[in-house]
Amino acid sequence: KTQKRMQRDLFKRMGPPAPPSNRPLKAGLDLSPKEWKEYFDSAEDVELSSRNATFRVYKSGFSSEDSTATPVTFVFLHGAGHTSLSWALCIEIMKESKVQLLAYDCRGHGATTSKDESDLSQEVLVQDAVELIEECLGEEKEKGKGRGGSVIIVGHSMGGAIAAKVAATNKVKKLVGTVVIDVVEGTAMEALDGMHTILESKPTSFHSVEEAIQWSVATGQLKNLESARLSIPSQLVQKEMHFGWRTNLNATEPFWKGWFTGLSSSFLSSKTSKLLILAGTDRLDKELMIAQMQGKFQLTVLPTCGHTIQEDDPLRTAEALLQFKQRNRW
Repeated sequence: KTQKRMQRDLFKRMGPPAPPSNRPLKAGLDLSPKEWKEYFDSAEDVELSSRNATFRVYKSGFSSEDSTATPVTFVFLHGAGHTSLSWALCIEIMKESKVQLLAYDCRGHGATTSKDESDLSQEVLVQDAVELIEECLGEEKEKGKGRGGSVIIVGHSMGGAIAAKVAATNKVKKLVGTVVIDVVEGTAMEALDGMHTILESKPTSFHSVEEAIQWSVATGQLKNLESARLSIPSQLVQKEMHFGWRTNLNATEPFWKGWFTGLSSSFLSSKTSKLLILAGTDRLDKELMIAQMQGKFQLTVLPTCGHTIQEDDPLRTAEALLQFKQRNRW
């Protein structure tokens, strides 16, 4: 019983939670899908022939007319099964702070397309990120809209692991900050053995997009209905008379250990300033606990959130990211 309880606790934040008994939602709630245009300034598809892929990229804050400015750019990487739209509410808040914000759907997710969607290894995802960041920020600089300011990379769950490994490569120009959200190597590795149990608890299809939105909130996967109305539809594809998940997470199993192995060492070894945002301090493993006591990174805890912190509490997530920027005087 103790082992099952510990495993269940790990599942709560290291992946989509096994749904509890459905809690009733208030009658009359609006479950209709929302549009990305309410939150981002633009969306474009960026082709990288070297990666045999075309990435959906969302941007905000790149239209400043001040040619003397050198704004900081935040680059956002989402978790497995999610999309860029999981960052939308957070980015909407941040774009009032004179920063540039860029989020993209990774390979095999959302509106991104590629010739090989089956290889989601950490090596492939890291190289995708390095080349896409260079392409997008280099292009903006040529337009005169991106003026070579500092870069902060932010990742949630799988995206957090990839962000840390991107930082460790030292291949992103002017990368000054690394932010990892609710993923820690030790607890993530422990949770992997039970990940199939979590995935088996998820419905494989829905009669409508609204039904999927309702499921996500009723089961507690997401606590924020507005975010669910935006992010859940982007995770779905229509299959004949029903809607299924865009990304088959069971098929990614060969890559799970690769995503998280070496996460702590990559995070700690990068030359950037570092911020770890968790939903609870019990997520810290021994290596990070020691490093945190030694002051090697900043820790922020948002205990009222589930695993998808940036969706459950976009305001405090945005505040933590902007405070990280301000504290380091970028």
